[in-house]
Amino acid sequence: MSDGDNLTLTAEEREALVGLLRRAIDEARYPFSHRYDPLKAILAKLDPPPPQPAPLPPLRPGLVPTHGRGRRRG
Repeated sequence: MSDGDNLTLTAEEREALVGLLRRAIDEARYPFSHRYDPLKAILAKLDPPPPQPAPLPPLRPGLVPTHGRGRRRG
């Protein structure tokens, strides 16, 4: 296979490959090791993560967050 070839998979084959990659990464002793980066890249291509929600709009000038400013619980 050369660099320009695409891999055609059925839905079952794709699910099996995604499951195998997830298990290999999840059960790894050192999952953040650089040796798993190629597997993570393949997994991201086969099963991309869901889109992130849009960020909240910035606060209007003069307003401060109220988190933690209420009554303390005893």
